[in-house]
Amino acid sequence: MLRPGGTRQDVLHERARVHPAHLRRPYRRDGYAASFADWPRTLAAIEAGDIALEHPGELADRWVGEGVLLLNSSLTLTRFDVTVDAHQSRGHLPIWRPLIVKVLAHLAGSGRPIVFLGFGDAAAGNLERAGLTRPEAPLATVPRDHPAVAEKVLGRENPFVSCNRHLESLGERPIAW
Repeated sequence: MLRPGGTRQDVLHERARVHPAHLRRPYRRDGYAASFADWPRTLAAIEAGDIALEHPGELADRWVGEGVLLLNSSLTLTRFDVTVDAHQSRGHLPIWRPLIVKVLAHLAGSGRPIVFLGFGDAAAGNLERAGLTRPEAPLATVPRDHPAVAEKVLGRENPFVSCNRHLESLGERPIAW
């Protein structure tokens, strides 16, 4: 967080001290979580304290401070199935869809550089409805399968690296994921 009288550089130096780069990189650290088969080893390492993780609230606050908006395709859900069961497809998802699409379209019309990371079919559908399947600069879309389908997600380029590459190509600061 930027302290009164502080600069962005102060924040970056503090972050580098508290959250070294090797801890900010999502997945694929020292062979951890390179595939679904690695999750038991990864979980054991987390529980043993071998992998330092930020507290979820601190992580979310840091991302928000860098301009990240976390937005689900459904803001409520009583049960989940990665293949989308009838309860989701006829209940929660359609209820929230108009709001989510409006938010995405509004952000896209802001003229600011934005990278939309879409995880799963519901997110892909909302990005498509908002006209963001193949947006033009300064916008970009990085679609991925739902994280619950680990093999498909972990087998592709890290979406956070893709996001930062796009931001940097526009002369923008990358996000410290």
